[in-house]
Amino acid sequence: MTFLYIIIAILILLVLITLHELGHFIAGKLLHFKINEFSVGIGPAILKKEKKDGTIISLRAIPLGGYCAFASEDEVEVTRFSSETSASEALDYIPFEKQPAYKRFIVLLSGALTNFLTAFIFTLVFLLFSGYGIPVVNSVMTDSNGIKYNESILEGDKIIAVNGRDIHVDYSFSNAVESINEGEHAIFTIDRNGDIINAEVEKKSIESDSGNYPGFGITLLYERNQVSFLDALIKTPSTTFQMVGAVFNSFGMLFSGQVSIRDISGPIGTIHYISEYAQTNWLYILLFLPLLSVNLAVFNILPIPSLDGARILFLLIEVIRRKPINKEIESRINSIGLIILFLFIIMVDIVNLLLA
Repeated sequence: MTFLYIIIAILILLVLITLHELGHFIAGKLLHFKINEFSVGIGPAILKKEKKDGTIISLRAIPLGGYCAFASEDEVEVTRFSSETSASEALDYIPFEKQPAYKRFIVLLSGALTNFLTAFIFTLVFLLFSGYGIPVVNSVMTDSNGIKYNESILEGDKIIAVNGRDIHVDYSFSNAVESINEGEHAIFTIDRNGDIINAEVEKKSIESDSGNYPGFGITLLYERNQVSFLDALIKTPSTTFQMVGAVFNSFGMLFSGQVSIRDISGPIGTIHYISEYAQTNWLYILLFLPLLSVNLAVFNILPIPSLDGARILFLLIEVIRRKPINKEIESRINSIGLIILFLFIIMVDIVNLLLA
């Protein structure tokens, strides 16, 4: 079973990377860029098929990447133009570097935009399948004198609303109680064996071995409830943008040194976590899809040499200077950046494996 979940994890990463490259591919085709090859996977080719326009579609042996190879200035033979060449066909012969800046910007950004779009779709699917949790009282706690912290609550009570607002997909129990301060009262609407009652509760100082903390003196389990398509659709944007914010915050903490190398994962670590959590609950697979889509999108738009973000930065500099950066210098920066990025990713996985 573990091997099966590892395969699923690898396929998830492959699908997300392929969708990213597909964004570049579709934008390139729509804007008449010449594309030499669209590859699913990296390494030796297993299958290849050449389309009528000369683009090669390939499947490669290592399922941990992929690419969309645009024709460069050195590869395009402009001399193929003739009096019979149509305007759209002529555009297909123009190398990537000679295409208008706005077109290159669209193509470079389209990979991340595709991942953002798929993150919305995956979030919607996750919400439809996961629904939302209704808190059910598992136990009622007592203080050191054996007195219950809140007498009005019983084991098995379902808390369906707090202060008149229903617990739902866009309003969890934690959302409902986070603004209630210690010493304040709240009204829990409870489903008790089919009877709906309102119970007044107080947020108190709860005793524990590690020190007191504010709470209601109850432990909870959560009962999953289905959500309608419309409710899931309404909730999808805010949930997705929360993920985007969390990813940007994580990268910010990484670059500022607030998190250590153990708090991040390379491809091997990511595959490990996906397979491990998926074995606990298959819903984690649906949760990882939007999370990884957002991570891939945000990571690629960072101005790191060899990534889309750096190429977009070079393009913006070109527009401001009104002439391109020296192609050899840009190529060297991207090549060095790619090597450093690969070494960093490998180092992350090695460190995490050694310290696991």
